[in-house]
Amino acid sequence: MVEDGLHFPYESYPAVKIVRLLIDSKYRGTPAKLGEKLVNFAQGIAKEIICPSVGCRFVVVNSKTASLGFYRKCGFTLLETEANRARSEPVMYLDLYKS
Repeated sequence: MVEDGLHFPYESYPAVKIVRLLIDSKYRGTPAKLGEKLVNFAQGIAKEIICPSVGCRFVVVNSKTASLGFYRKCGFTLLETEANRARSEPVMYLDLYKS
């Protein structure tokens, strides 16, 4: 894996996965930004508790296509492979070392 000119010598890295994140439709897009707060909370737990205790490099999510923009806004990057882009729920990741 090569990212930003860096070479990562491993095929996989430990990650925390956000499995299901749902905000009731009446609260989506409100000034409270509940979705972003939930993602930030999960990221904070991963970075401050899980990383130091058991090791973790990434937070990953299988995003619905309609939610790609939301996760990009939260700092996630789409895994850029043809197979991943073709999935109905493509994988996105957030590098905890850079967040």
